[in-house]
Amino acid sequence: MINCYTLDKTKDNYNILKINKDDKKLYLGSKYKENEEVNKIIENQGIITENTNYIVFGIGTGNLVRELIKRKDKNSKIIIVEVDEKLLEFIIENKAVEDLINRSDIIITSKVNDMLDNAGKVINEMNVEFFRMIETTNYAKLYSKQLTEYFSAIKEFIVKVCIERNTIKMFSLEWYNTLLENMKFYAYGKSILEYKDKYKDRPAIIVSAGPSLNKNIDLLKSNTNNLIITGGRPLKALCEKNIKPDFLTIVDSSEASFDIVKDWIENIKCPLVMNETTSSQATKIHKGEKIVATRNKFIKRVFDNKIDTIDYGGSVAHSMTYFAMEMGCNPIIFIGQDLAFTNNKGHADGIEQFENNLDGYGRAEDIYIDDIYGEKVRTSLVLNNFRLQLETLIKLRENITFINATEGGANINGTIVMKLEEVLEKYCLNDFNKVTLKESISENRTGKIVKELENILSSMKECKKIAKEAIKIFKEYKNTYYLNKNEKLNSLNNKLNKLDLKLKKSYADTEILNDLVFDAMYTINNNKKYLINLTDSKSEIVKKKFDKNEDIYVVTVELMEMIIPKMEEEIKKILMI
Repeated sequence: MINCYTLDKTKDNYNILKINKDDKKLYLGSKYKENEEVNKIIENQGIITENTNYIVFGIGTGNLVRELIKRKDKNSKIIIVEVDEKLLEFIIENKAVEDLINRSDIIITSKVNDMLDNAGKVINEMNVEFFRMIETTNYAKLYSKQLTEYFSAIKEFIVKVCIERNTIKMFSLEWYNTLLENMKFYAYGKSILEYKDKYKDRPAIIVSAGPSLNKNIDLLKSNTNNLIITGGRPLKALCEKNIKPDFLTIVDSSEASFDIVKDWIENIKCPLVMNETTSSQATKIHKGEKIVATRNKFIKRVFDNKIDTIDYGGSVAHSMTYFAMEMGCNPIIFIGQDLAFTNNKGHADGIEQFENNLDGYGRAEDIYIDDIYGEKVRTSLVLNNFRLQLETLIKLRENITFINATEGGANINGTIVMKLEEVLEKYCLNDFNKVTLKESISENRTGKIVKELENILSSMKECKKIAKEAIKIFKEYKNTYYLNKNEKLNSLNNKLNKLDLKLKKSYADTEILNDLVFDAMYTINNNKKYLINLTDSKSEIVKKKFDKNEDIYVVTVELMEMIIPKMEEEIKKILMI
C-alpha cells in the first residue's frame, strides 16, 4: 500500500501530519493537545545541560524540534532522522519545516550510514553520557520495522564510544607509565614495517583463547607449514602442548596481561610484537627480538615515520590480524576466536587466571547474535564490538582469504567457516623458511628518543608554570568581578586569554599526555557541580564557570606535578643503556 500523507491542524492550532500506512491512520503528534504532548516528551528527557545533544526520530511537522530548540543550549546539536524518504520529501515540498532546514544546529538525514556519520561529528567520548534519543509521538507505531535497524546501529555506535571512553579513563596513567618504561625497547627494536610482505601468501593462524580453542589446538602440533601468531592468553596452552608460536603479540599494559604469560614468556624465543602499551613487565623478561609499532607521533618522528600502528580495534586479536595482513599472509585463519560465550564459557579451559562461566562473565545487558551454525549465541556488548571491529578490519583487504576455523562462537562476516583440519589439508601443505630479522643490525635510536622526551618534558614544565600563573590571575579576576570593578576586568581577561593560548600550545607539544588530559578534562566537564543546566540563574551560571575554569588550572598543575618525576626518571634510565 502506498503511504498517504496529509497536513492538518491540531485543536491547539499546531500543524500536524496525518499518515495512512499499512491500513493504519495515525497523527505524528497529538491531534488535541500537541503543545502538552511535546512538552511532556522533552520533560521526560530529564535535565537539559550544555553538553546535551539529540537524535530525534520522525520529523513530523517539526513541532517537537522547535520546542527543543527553545530549551537546548545554543551549542547543542539536533540530528533529525526520518526513515521514510517520501515523507521527508512531502514535508519539505509543503514547506512545513522550512524554518529548520538551514539552521546550523539542525541536521536532517534519512539513511543509517548518514545518521552514524553525523552522530560521529556530534557525539564523542567527552559528551556521550548526555546524548538523548527522542521519538515523535506515534512514530514507532508506524515505522517499528525500519526503526529496528536504526536503533541497533546507534546502539552499536554508542557502545563503541563508551568503551573507548571507559578504556581511556581506566588506563590513561598506566599507559603513560608503560610507554616511558618501554622506550628502551624502541631504541633498538625492529619496526613493524621491516616485516612488510615478508611472508607473502603464506598461511597465518591467529590463536585466541576463546572457549572453542580446545577443540582444535592439538592440530597445530603436526602441521608447521604456517605461521602461528598468538596472544598472551593462549601462550600457556601452546607451551604445555609443545607448540611453538612464531610471533607473540601483547598490547595490554595491565597486571593481568603479565600474569598470564609470566611463567612462560622468559623461555619463548619467538619475537614479541609490541606497542607502547604492552606490559613493561612482559617486555623486560622477554629475551627475544622486539617488533615495535606505535600510534604516537613523537615515536614516529624517532623512526622517521618508518613505523606503523597495530591499534586497529580493541583487542589483541585485531592487532595480530593487522600484523598478519602487513606481512602479506594469505589466508589468515582464526582459531579460538569465539567472540561469544560458547557453551556458557568465557574462554578455553585450562586458563586458571579467569572465571570460566557466566557467573564471572555474564551481564544483564548481554545480547544474542548469530553463531557459525545460524543459531543464536550469547555475547557481551564488548565482545560484539570486537566482532564488528574485526569485520571492519577484514574489509580492508579484499584480496586476502579470511577463514574462521574456530569451530564455534559468533559468525564473523567476511570469513569462510571451515574446520581447522580441512584448512590445514587445503592451505598448509608446503613448507617454507621462517626467518626473523634479528641478525640485521638495528639503528641505535637512543639519542633521538631522549631528545624527543626532553622536549616533551620542557613543555610539561611550561604547562605547570602557565597554569600556576593563571591561577593567581584568575583569583584576582573573580574578586574584581564580584567587586564590580569593570574597568579592570578587560585587562585581566586579556591576560587570561593569552595564558590560555600559551597553555593550549604547550599541551599540544605534550602529545603523549593526550589520554591523561582527556581523563582530567572529562572529570571536570562532566562534574555535576560545574554542569550548566538550562534552568540555572545567571549568578549560578557565573559561579559554575568560575569554579570550573579555576579547577582546570589547578588540575593542570596537579597533573604535571604527578607525571614530571616519572619522565625525568625514565630519561635517566634510557641514557644509561
